[in-house]
Amino acid sequence: MEWEREVYTEETGEAKNGYYPRKVLRTMFEPIRDWMIPRTREGGYYPSFLELHQRLMGLDTMVLRMDA
Repeated sequence: MEWEREVYTEETGEAKNGYYPRKVLRTMFEPIRDWMIPRTREGGYYPSFLELHQRLMGLDTMVLRMDA
């Protein structure tokens, strides 16, 4: 996510603005808790492997999206 945000800020000129907490992403095995998602000052960046407001994802899908 860090690399992706870096590329996004270079392309758009937005400034990095820390992180925000993501409480839970449910997977088929166990919930993943307490993620820190990078953000930008204008709020335009969102990690490509997560969809907005998504709460459920198969672990295999998540690994494939993160690797792409």
